[in-house]
Amino acid sequence: WKSSWRHPFTGQVVSSKDWKETKFSLNHLSKTLELAVDQKDDKKTMLICKEILKWGGDRNPKQGATPQLTKLQSKKALVNYLVNARNIIDANLFDTEEISSTVIYSGSMWTKIYALLSKKGAPIYDTRVAAAVAALVSLFFKEKKLSSTRNYLVDFSVPHRQERRSHVTFVNSEKIFFTTLRNNSSRWTEDTIKLSWLMDAVLANREGLFAQEGGIVSRKHAFEASLFMVGYDVRKVFI
Repeated sequence: WKSSWRHPFTGQVVSSKDWKETKFSLNHLSKTLELAVDQKDDKKTMLICKEILKWGGDRNPKQGATPQLTKLQSKKALVNYLVNARNIIDANLFDTEEISSTVIYSGSMWTKIYALLSKKGAPIYDTRVAAAVAALVSLFFKEKKLSSTRNYLVDFSVPHRQERRSHVTFVNSEKIFFTTLRNNSSRWTEDTIKLSWLMDAVLANREGLFAQEGGIVSRKHAFEASLFMVGYDVRKVFI
């Protein structure tokens, strides 16, 4: 959980090392981003996005999200792009063609920006969260003795191919491998939306789950944080 970011306008350093502090940090970062976007200020929005990437542990600012953000800002299109992406991710509609033409960029850094701007509690769909939900869905199908044929609406792909997040192995040695997710694929956004739907459904049916967190958006963030912890290593499932 340990991370930090610097407020681009006040210079304040916001640090976190556990879930409680992370929750405060991300709430602050989210509101700062939302304010800049509401002001339609590309320059401020860019500065905040850079801090989001810093918080998220971006290892190479010369690749991936940073040059893509810079390109959008140079065209004075950053705010419009983010608003359009949010509208797609927060909508209750699922249109692959519209997703692929609107949410052009995706990846482990972009998912943090989209999630922090979301008004509906869209999750940060990173490797650990993806691996956790893919493993839990596999476990559900196994326990219910359902067909192992993948149903797209509950088939979640996982970015990267680390051994501990690429598959689950059941007690009978059966392995289920997860599909691979690529950067800038519309599938990344689709899986984010599907997970958001799944969270909504689970929390609606389990009103006591994360109830201490507050409203539905806060409960979804806590749900996502739990998946983040589960997703550290999902190789073995004992049932």
